[in-house]
Amino acid sequence: RVNFTLEASEGCYRWSSTRPEAASIEPLGPAGCLCSQRALVQAPHHHHLLTGEVLRCDAIVDLIHGIQVVSTMRELYLEDSPLELKIHALDSEGNTFSTLAGLVFDWTVVKDPEPDGFSDSHNTLRILKFLESTYIPPSYILEMEKVAKQGDTILVSGIKTGSSKLKARLQESIYKNVQPSEVRLLILENIFLNPTYDIYLLVGTSIQYRVQKQRQWKITGLFYSHLFLFFNELQLQNNILHPKGDPSPPVAKLDQATSTVTALQQGQTNFILVHKSICMQGVSWLPSSTVCVVAPAYLGFTVHPGDRWVLETGRLHEITVDVYGKSSNKVYLSDNIRITTELSGEHFEVLQSSLNGSYHYVMAVKAGQTTIDAALTSVVDQDGGVHTLPVPVRNQQDVEIYVPILLVPSILMFPCQPKAGAYQYTIQTQGGSGNFSWSCSNQAVATVTVKGVLSTGSDAGVSIIQAFDVRNPLLYGEMKVYVSEPSAMEFTSCQVEAHVGQVLELPLRISGRTSVDRGELVPLSDCSQLELGVELENPGVFSPLEGRLKPTADFCSGVRLKAEFQGYTRLVVVYTHGHVCLSASIAIAAYLPLRAIDPPSVALVTLGSSKDMLFEGGPRPWVQEPSKFFRNVAAEDAESIFKIFLLFQVPVSNYHNPVLDLAAYDQQGRKCDNFSSLSIVWESTNKAIARIETELPMELTLKEEGNGQKKMQGLQTVVVDHEFGTAAISATATGFQQPHLKAARAQIPHEAVLPGPATIEVMLVEDVKVSPTGLSIYNHPDIQAELLLQQGSGYFFINTSVPNIVRVTHEETQGIALVQPLLPGSVTVMIQDLCLAFPAPAEAEIHVSHIQELHVEIGKTVKAYVRVLDDSKKPFLAKYFPVMDLSLKAASQFVSLVPLREAPDEHTAAFLVRGMSIGQTSLMATVADRRGQRLNSAPQQIEVFPPFRLLPRKVTLIIWAMIQARHRLTYFLYFVISVVK
Repeated sequence: RVNFTLEASEGCYRWSSTRPEAASIEPLGPAGCLCSQRALVQAPHHHHLLTGEVLRCDAIVDLIHGIQVVSTMRELYLEDSPLELKIHALDSEGNTFSTLAGLVFDWTVVKDPEPDGFSDSHNTLRILKFLESTYIPPSYILEMEKVAKQGDTILVSGIKTGSSKLKARLQESIYKNVQPSEVRLLILENIFLNPTYDIYLLVGTSIQYRVQKQRQWKITGLFYSHLFLFFNELQLQNNILHPKGDPSPPVAKLDQATSTVTALQQGQTNFILVHKSICMQGVSWLPSSTVCVVAPAYLGFTVHPGDRWVLETGRLHEITVDVYGKSSNKVYLSDNIRITTELSGEHFEVLQSSLNGSYHYVMAVKAGQTTIDAALTSVVDQDGGVHTLPVPVRNQQDVEIYVPILLVPSILMFPCQPKAGAYQYTIQTQGGSGNFSWSCSNQAVATVTVKGVLSTGSDAGVSIIQAFDVRNPLLYGEMKVYVSEPSAMEFTSCQVEAHVGQVLELPLRISGRTSVDRGELVPLSDCSQLELGVELENPGVFSPLEGRLKPTADFCSGVRLKAEFQGYTRLVVVYTHGHVCLSASIAIAAYLPLRAIDPPSVALVTLGSSKDMLFEGGPRPWVQEPSKFFRNVAAEDAESIFKIFLLFQVPVSNYHNPVLDLAAYDQQGRKCDNFSSLSIVWESTNKAIARIETELPMELTLKEEGNGQKKMQGLQTVVVDHEFGTAAISATATGFQQPHLKAARAQIPHEAVLPGPATIEVMLVEDVKVSPTGLSIYNHPDIQAELLLQQGSGYFFINTSVPNIVRVTHEETQGIALVQPLLPGSVTVMIQDLCLAFPAPAEAEIHVSHIQELHVEIGKTVKAYVRVLDDSKKPFLAKYFPVMDLSLKAASQFVSLVPLREAPDEHTAAFLVRGMSIGQTSLMATVADRRGQRLNSAPQQIEVFPPFRLLPRKVTLIIWAMIQARHRLTYFLYFVISVVK
């Protein structure tokens, strides 16, 4: 019985048949269910319970009229996968039966004699069971094979090469008249040509083909035995010449013995493996390859691995020079072509090169930019002749070489934090082109941005961070990032003492494990976000500061403390998180700053001299190891001493004995604290004016410097007379005093260097004098008075008794002091000689005043005199009058006024008064103060008389005679007679 199963795609149905006698129907579903999705039917009719849809399939039952064997291919390869054959049955009208399930067939291999005399290889094929293979057949086939029956589907496999016929017939007696079906199968070796793709050759070059076969998924080569050549033949077919080619020779020639094809001229041909057997001539596909002969057009370059011309030092690379035709087809590079390739010996180390110069196995050894030059120059024929190309084909390739990419550091360890992004770290890169793409293997542990900034995740574990060079992704560097719970904590070696006021930094090293079980302890790269508890046994000594230390390569974080008071304490740092509890402790101390009292910084003594040094503060004996406390005073090596030469002149007073201050210095210019061990001799070059008295020896005293350090100085008195001139006073060290050397137990070096002589040149001068000693100045910004400074050394300090009254400027080159008034008042200008020991400075009284009144006087002559008085009734100098804008005016036009240049004194201005008409008028002088206000004098009356004439002009009288003189004036006159003898 033939069964056929129908199945609906969706829903649940009730099944029925219109002709139960022709086609039975059996629902395939759970027992007791009114509907099903599948049914074994012939002509089923079912109705959907919900939608009312009716699906119908007509099942036609008929007798088989003929059968056919159907397969996907008629050619089998030895040891290839089995071929599945299936039978299709047809009725009398040519309709194909839907299923042949349950029908038994008889499959046999029959003999088929060949017309060319070859025997049929009927034993080249065998029938397989599905149970012997991995194929999954229909279930009814497996059931039939279990009872040694064959169904409509079988498997066949080739045993050896040849052809076989397979016949299938129905075993049912009802179908004894149905003709069996036969199919002819070819069993072939899986043979192919290598290379199988199209080959492009240059004229004169050749290629050797290899015939290979595949058996048991392995590719092996075939030897050209007599048996192989008896059944197969290599041929060149279908020659197509170049439009400008020569029709007499072929495009290429073939050497059957070596399967070598040599290009003769431009064109195209096919290289084919042909089977000689007639039974094999029906093969649908023959191993073949197309050979194209072209002219070279340009060169190309490839590098392996990566095919990117961005290389890395220390890596091996394969550089290939390719030849291309005009259509950009790659030309096969045979051994008889010659390509010259120039590689920079500075950047590449060539390990291997091919004969034709197209292949180079190199190592990049130096970073930088370089160029590869290549040229196709010639072709060598089989006889050794060199055929040079008329125009060599050339090309260049730019190459960039970088050092390997290195991520610093190679390992990072961070503590586990519940918040993602708690820690960030900028990864440092070295090498490469500088443009990278970043990736991470586990984003839950750590992520990385396009700029190489690492951020920790919320999970513990490991993530591999990789930086790929954008210009060549094969170049990359990587690092490992671990996120783990802290497992150990300790203080690193650091300073544990600090003076009061100093900040003490205590770095912490916290480590985590690379794995949960027994991983390696790795210090954390950053632990600044951990919540650390800080406890001090004695809180008064140190006080904790806010903030944590920034992580470095030696520690991940740390605490900061400020020393408050002298003493010792112990610091305990605690970390607690879940089941993890870590602690670390360290003893620390605070001390008063070590300070040198005397000397504050440097003490310097001569050989045999000594210096008491005083210090305070400094570290105290360590509380844990007090026996190891020590004080260490390091001394510098002995240095020679020298005296600084004073080459300039020093003025001194010839009325006072100067005292010279002597000091000793070393080669670095440092002043000695004590030089009492030196024997010093004083001398003078001009004893007539300055000399050294033996009764007045040099006195050694200690003088405190500005920093509190006491240093020795030698005071030597020089006796001077009241003379003028210069004298050089010198001090020379002649040796060391033996008593000092014995007391200090010092020995004189073999080549002891004594200090050089110190010389000072003194210039004897008188004390400074100032002129004038008194001066009245008009208060105006344009006024300047001059004080003449005479005698003295020329180096003066000028001061005033009252500030802000005048401004005094010393003009050293002119020997004067310029006085400029600022405010009205009286002030004393004091001039003190800086080089002379003068008991009292030279003084000048300066009076600065406004204008108080004007005096206008009329003399017996026709001249008017004007003075300007200050508030002390003292006259101003006449040189101030232009600044005061002094003018003399008349009340009427009876007189004219002309200023005169000459004046009777330095305080008076003169004007010429001339009468213009008879009458009486007044004169008044005016000035302007510094604010621009005008001041007027009291009016001065003046009268203009007519010309006076006395008649007669000449009189001669005798004794006791009288005459009356006549005049025309009406004014009262006084007559005076002068007697001339």
